[in-house]
Amino acid sequence: MKSTLSQIILDVANLERSLEFYAGVLKMRVSPAAGFGGHPMAHLSNGETELLLIQGGSDGADYDRRGGVILSFQISSIADVLSNSEQMGLTVLRGMEGGSNQVRSVLIADPDNYAILLSEAA
Repeated sequence: MKSTLSQIILDVANLERSLEFYAGVLKMRVSPAAGFGGHPMAHLSNGETELLLIQGGSDGADYDRRGGVILSFQISSIADVLSNSEQMGLTVLRGMEGGSNQVRSVLIADPDNYAILLSEAA
């Protein structure tokens, strides 16, 4: 039997704030998504990357979501994303790594404290 990862589903505390990050800062496309069990949802995509955000999917549990899961995005400008992230009050978990002739990366936390690895080619 063959299996394929179809999408990543994240439970979020505030859907609008998460959309500001994923659609606004990371420029993912938003598609309409019906709610589920009274919980608002949004479907995002960027090429073959698909995310489904569901507000209050775990009954609004407030916990550290960095427990081993890291979402990785290839982007064109880390500086632009970091600037927007600072304006949103997001946390840098690991500062810039890499040199001038290699891939540079930084690890930040999204609005719901998921770890996000941002990488750009030098």
